[in-house]
Amino acid sequence: MAFQSLGPNDKSAVAKADYRAVQAQLAALGGRDVPPWLRSENALQDGSVPPGETAFAAVTKEDLLEVLAIRGPLHALDGWSYVGRALSALIAGDSHAARHLAYYGELRGALSLLASSGNRHLQ
Repeated sequence: MAFQSLGPNDKSAVAKADYRAVQAQLAALGGRDVPPWLRSENALQDGSVPPGETAFAAVTKEDLLEVLAIRGPLHALDGWSYVGRALSALIAGDSHAARHLAYYGELRGALSLLASSGNRHLQ
């Protein structure tokens, strides 16, 4: 399997990311009954960010920030779930499934870290 490394623009964007806006958004959840996780006014009710530059550019900063803030912990939970299932598969002797599930656990962990790191455009 070939891995694609981050390009210079991607590395620069990650280096400039600021977690403070995401942290503040998560703190705001403390006063709400959840689920639902997103405000009813959020245009991204299913939590999916629209594909394509034009559609993505039309998303408000507030809606995007809310989705990013909520996705961080949810990706972490999913990642640990995959790791647990990978360990179960390993114990059962299914190394192929264990490797596959561990890989998805790693991907979810990376998504959690990236979502929790924030975005320089949301300040």
